[in-house]
Amino acid sequence: MEVTYSELLYSRYRSTFSNSAQDLSAAATTPSVSRTAADHQQCPAGPWDLIIKIVGAKGRRNQRRALAYNASNIEGVCVFSGAASTLAKSSTGALFEAMVAAGITARDRGFHLLFLTDSRNVVQVFKKEKVTDWLDSIRLANLNSLKLQGLNCNVFCVHPLVVNAIRYVAKKATVLPVNTTWFNPAFCN
Repeated sequence: MEVTYSELLYSRYRSTFSNSAQDLSAAATTPSVSRTAADHQQCPAGPWDLIIKIVGAKGRRNQRRALAYNASNIEGVCVFSGAASTLAKSSTGALFEAMVAAGITARDRGFHLLFLTDSRNVVQVFKKEKVTDWLDSIRLANLNSLKLQGLNCNVFCVHPLVVNAIRYVAKKATVLPVNTTWFNPAFCN
């Protein structure tokens, strides 16, 4: 069986998240003597039910953009995925559209989300909540509205190889207009 580099990275991130959660619960029961610089770094461990990889793509003609997302649980089983063509003028806007679409789907089922993307700009905008485009500010407001409705989510920047597997789907969505979401029947109510 041949394993790709992106699958290895994804499994490494998945094991890091589960190990960090166990380490944090063990650290909460034992008193710590001193804090190091590593304690101040942001830890990806949290109550995440789904890890959602999001990616955007730009077409060669007509400035077409598309987005794709893939939601997997901690065990690595795909829960839902989707792809859509978009009229967003920036890649940040397309990725925020993917976050909103995946957030609505996950909120309806009660999941806590961790978004993985290869765009540092999306992470920066999400953390600071400042955008330059008014359309992106509407998308960010939609995401904040979902958070106010009880959606627990966070965004981390990862190496492009982690999200490369779904980039092909986004590239195909730039060729012809598409808006589709697939649900794993084992997780449907």
